Amino acid sequence: MDGGYARHLTGSDFHAVVVGTGHHRAGSRLTDLPSATRSAAGLAAALHAVCGMPEEQVQLITDPAGPTDVLAAVAAAVDRAEGGVVVCCFVGHGLLGPGDQLYLATGTTSAHNTVHAVPYAEIRNLLSAAPVRPVVILDCCFSGLAEAAQQGPRRDPYVSARPDGSYLLTSATHYASAFAPEGARDTLFSGELLRLLREGDAGGPKWFTLADVYRHLDRRLQGAPARPHADTVGRMGDLVLAANPRYTPAAEQAPEPADLVQDESPCPYPGMRPFLPEQRHLFFGREELTEALLDRVTRTEPDGPVVLVGPSGVGKSSLLRAGLGPAFRIRPDQGAPAAGAADVGVGAVDRKAEEGGHAERMGSPLVERSRDLGED
Repeated sequence: MDGGYARHLTGSDFHAVVVGTGHHRAGSRLTDLPSATRSAAGLAAALHAVCGMPEEQVQLITDPAGPTDVLAAVAAAVDRAEGGVVVCCFVGHGLLGPGDQLYLATGTTSAHNTVHAVPYAEIRNLLSAAPVRPVVILDCCFSGLAEAAQQGPRRDPYVSARPDGSYLLTSATHYASAFAPEGARDTLFSGELLRLLREGDAGGPKWFTLADVYRHLDRRLQGAPARPHADTVGRMGDLVLAANPRYTPAAEQAPEPADLVQDESPCPYPGMRPFLPEQRHLFFGREELTEALLDRVTRTEPDGPVVLVGPSGVGKSSLLRAGLGPAFRIRPDQGAPAAGAADVGVGAVDRKAEEGGHAERMGSPLVERSRDLGED
């Protein structure tokens, strides 16, 4: 297992583009961020030295002259990867453009407009249209507005044993700002990411997956000015990024009596991940709530949309995926679902609830808050 995972990072179909924008032309009204270019260089070096990617397959771009430089590099990496893994990293200023879309600053970008900035939507479209497995890491303001690339054209599942899908890791949530502490060598988010890759975590696993990296950063940055955000499609969060240099094997214990030895079956608890429909046989304790929710969405005369809300981590996704979905398929007396009840995505419900709560707490509509936060 160890050797197989290590090989995931060193193949000829694993490519990366790392962009850092730290210097802007006079009159741009964008503050120079020298720590952004240093962080980008550090990430590029870590992808080679720590993660095992061949040096010639990691392209570093600092202070790009315009969006074409970045988009051309991403397109070239997609072509060279030939269906493998493409890692795209950006460190610098993030801007809000038309329609509150995320734009990534280049060396010629101005705070007044986004003409010379990179539309994140274009990067996402390039990655979504190709048969690759994208990993996107954004360290910039408003990076939480980005979405993970969608699944590209399907390949033969036997060609590669790598997890399928895409992964997005950002330094902030929604309209929040990212931070570059004055005088620090690296930005807040990238500095912590580099520290984890280089120094490891004594209490962490032997191998860091993308999901492990997000959990570590979220824990380390609790109480910080910005909290990281992750979005995944498929099982890409299981991709191993690097070995944990501080991993400490558990001390050997005396063998247990034969009658107490447990079998080697997989643990039925998925941790922070939601239960999936195929895990409904492992999903217990929500039978009454599942029945109540099923009754609501199968009423022949619905009294309105059914929306499931609750605090983050309470189990909404598991209830919908491993509770309501399977119950709706196997219940013998089910009726037609209420209009729109089965069409609401779990992520959409969570996101809208969070955005609405944010606007309510601030005492103004969300569109006004985004306009207020339009500067770094």
